[in-house]
Amino acid sequence: SLTFKNERQKVQITGIKKDAETKEALEGAAFSLYVKEDIYDADGRLIVAADTFIEKVITGTDGTAVFVSDLPFGKYYVKEIEAPAGYVKSDACFVVEASYQGSNVEVIEFEAEFENYPIKLEITKTDITGEHELKGATLSIMIALGMVSDAPLMTFLEEHPEINAIGFCLDNDGPGRKATEELMNKYYELGYDVEDLAAPEIYKDYNEWLVASKIPSNSVVSHSTTKSKIW
Repeated sequence: SLTFKNERQKVQITGIKKDAETKEALEGAAFSLYVKEDIYDADGRLIVAADTFIEKVITGTDGTAVFVSDLPFGKYYVKEIEAPAGYVKSDACFVVEASYQGSNVEVIEFEAEFENYPIKLEITKTDITGEHELKGATLSIMIALGMVSDAPLMTFLEEHPEINAIGFCLDNDGPGRKATEELMNKYYELGYDVEDLAAPEIYKDYNEWLVASKIPSNSVVSHSTTKSKIW
């Protein structure tokens, strides 16, 4: 006797992530797959209800991620739930309708392509009224390291290659002064304009200076310093 076995057609959905501007593949995007409409079996029994979560995948270095769940015929939708670092999450929803495609097709393939725009920070400097942009004005961005290590600074500079000048506001104690000298030398060698912008010498740091600056001018103790430039 002869036995024939018919394999059920497979449904394969691939999520694709690209940079909306450069069209380059993006790693680290997270997609989720959901059921769009109720799915029933041949006897009319509900198999999977609408909006049921099926699977989550994350794109690799090639910008793709394949959902591996064994999916029956039906309607599904793919949404981006997390964008790659430095990108805006897409609000798009990719709908898939998987139906029988003939006896010669083993796998029904779908590609859900999403594009993301990079996050951009655009800042202008205005006058004191906040109404008029000041052409040619510069703007300082302050980063609190919370330590003498420059690891957070290195990360920030990698993410913001447009920065070309660094002012160091470390403490006036021994470790702070030593770290300032070392960091200024390091970043000068890396091509940055560097400047020591420590608090006035009679104060340990800017926190102490800020507290002192709130003391009324007619208080018992008063201080003066020859340093006037504070960033």
